[in-house]
Amino acid sequence: MRKTTSEGPDASTSRIIELAEQLSLVASGFTTIDNLEALGAQVQSALLRLMDIEYSGIFLWDVEKGSLRLLHANGFSEEERLEAERTAWDRHPGHVFRTQETYFVPDVENDPQQRTQSSARSFVIRSRLFMPIVSGGESLGVFGLASTEPDHFTEEHVAVLGFLCRLTGVVYRQVLDREARRQTQVALDSAARRLQLVFRTLPIALFVLDAAGRFTLAEGAVVAILTHEPLVGRTLATCFTHAPELRELFTRAHLDESLLVQQCVRDQVLEVFAAANVEGGTTVMMHNITTHQRNLEELARLNGELVQTRDQAVTATRVKSEFLATMSHELRTPLNAILGYAAIVREDLDAGASPEPADIRRIEAAASQLLDLINDTLDISKIEAGKMSLTLEDLSLQALLTGVDVSIRPLRDRNGNRSRLEITTNIDQIHSDGAALRRILVNLLGNAHKFTRDGEVTLTVSEQTRASGPQLVFTVQDTGIGMNPEQIAQIFEAYTQADPTTTRRYGGTGLGLTITERLVHLLGGDISVTSTPGVGSRFVVVLPLAPPD
Repeated sequence: MRKTTSEGPDASTSRIIELAEQLSLVASGFTTIDNLEALGAQVQSALLRLMDIEYSGIFLWDVEKGSLRLLHANGFSEEERLEAERTAWDRHPGHVFRTQETYFVPDVENDPQQRTQSSARSFVIRSRLFMPIVSGGESLGVFGLASTEPDHFTEEHVAVLGFLCRLTGVVYRQVLDREARRQTQVALDSAARRLQLVFRTLPIALFVLDAAGRFTLAEGAVVAILTHEPLVGRTLATCFTHAPELRELFTRAHLDESLLVQQCVRDQVLEVFAAANVEGGTTVMMHNITTHQRNLEELARLNGELVQTRDQAVTATRVKSEFLATMSHELRTPLNAILGYAAIVREDLDAGASPEPADIRRIEAAASQLLDLINDTLDISKIEAGKMSLTLEDLSLQALLTGVDVSIRPLRDRNGNRSRLEITTNIDQIHSDGAALRRILVNLLGNAHKFTRDGEVTLTVSEQTRASGPQLVFTVQDTGIGMNPEQIAQIFEAYTQADPTTTRRYGGTGLGLTITERLVHLLGGDISVTSTPGVGSRFVVVLPLAPPD
C-alpha cells in the first residue's frame, strides 16, 4: 500500500481489488501459524506486502514474564530495539495496551494534544500510528508504525493495520491457548506418571468396576500379589478363579455393599475398603498391612515378655528385701550380745587398776559399725518393701537440733571440725516424724563431718512459703572434699558412693544418702545438692510443716 499523487475511479477500483487480494493472501498465510516465531515472520511479511513503512514494531504480551515483548522490529538498530522493548510499558505501546485505544498522530510537531515523547533514537519521528491487538476483549499486544515524514499514514493504513491487528489477535490467542493446553497436558502426564509410580511403590491397589462388573482400572503393587493375569477389560465373573474369597469381596462391593474389612490372601493380610460410585460401578482399595500386623504381633509378644520380666523383677526385689530384713533381724541379736558383753568386760576392767585393753575398744567399735550397717540395710529394705511407716507427732525444733548435735559431736571432734548453727525462723513446734527427721539431719551432718577435715560445717534452718503451704528449709554446708557432676548424679543410688575409693578411705555402705532421700520423700519434701571439688558441698532439704498422711 503505497501513496499515489492522483487516482481516477478506475485506478481506485483496481487498488481496492489489489488490496483485497493482498489481504486474502495475508490471511491465508496466518492459517498455518503454530508458534510465535512463525507469527513474527508472517507479520513482517504482511507489512512488507501491504505497506511502505520505514519503522514498525509488534509488541506481544509475554504471559510468563508479565511484560510487553518486541516480537518484530523494522528499521531499528539492536540497541534501539532493546531500548524500545525495555521502555514499552511506560511509553505509547504500554498506554495503547492498557486503554485499547488507537493512537494516531499525523504530524508530531503539529499535534494539538502535545502527545510527543522524547526518544533516544537516532532518527526523528514526524508521524505515528499505534493500534491495540485485542481478542475477546483481552489486550494481547500492540502494533506500532512510525515515519520521518509528516502525514505519512492515511485512513487506508489505519484500516489495513486494524485488519492485521484483528488477525494477529486471533492467531496469537490460538497460539497461547495451544501452549496452555500443551502445558496442561504435560502437567497431567507428569501427575499421571507420579501417581502410577506411587501406586507401583506403595503396598496398595486400586480397582474400579463399571456398572456391568467390568474392570476399568487395576493399579498398584498389591495387584501382583492377587493375580498375574491382566484385569482391565475383563468381567468379575472371569477373574480370581483361584481365590474365591476375593471374588466374594468384589461381588459384595459390586452389589453396593460398603466394606471395610481385613482379608487374608495366602500369607498376606489385606485391609479392603469398597464404596459405590455415583455414576454406577464400584471403587475398591486394598492396603497390604501384613508387615504392620506382624509388627503389632511382635510388639504384643515383647510387651508380654516385658510384663513377665517386670513381674519377675518385682518378685526378686520383694524376696531380696524380705531376705535382708530377716538377716538383719537375725544378725542384730548376737551383735547386741557382743556389745553387751564388751561393755561388761570394759566395766570390770575399769573397776580395777589396769588400763583398758585396746582389743576391748576394737570389739565395741567394730560391733557398733556393724550394727549401723545392718540398721541401714534394714531401713532401706523396709523402704523398698513399702513397709516403712511414719509416726507423726508434735516436736520441739530446738530439742531436736540439740539431740542431733550430741549425736554428731564425736565425729566432729575426731576430724577437728567446727559446727555452726544459724536459725532464721521463729518456728519451734513442728508436726513430723521425729525419728525420720533426726535420721535425715544426722546423716547429712555426719556425711559433712566425715568428708571434712579441720574445716567448718554449717546447719541453717529457715522457712519459705510455696503454693502448697509453709515449708521448713534445712541447709547443710561444708568445706570438705566436694564432688564433681558425675559423682553428684549417683550419690542417691543405693549402695553407691561418690567415688569407690571413699569406701576404703571413709567406710560405709553408701546407703546413708539413699535412706535420707527416701525419708525426705516420705515426709513430702525434696532434697537437692550442689558441690565443687575441693571447695565443699551444700545439701538443701525442704519439708512441709504438715507432712501428708
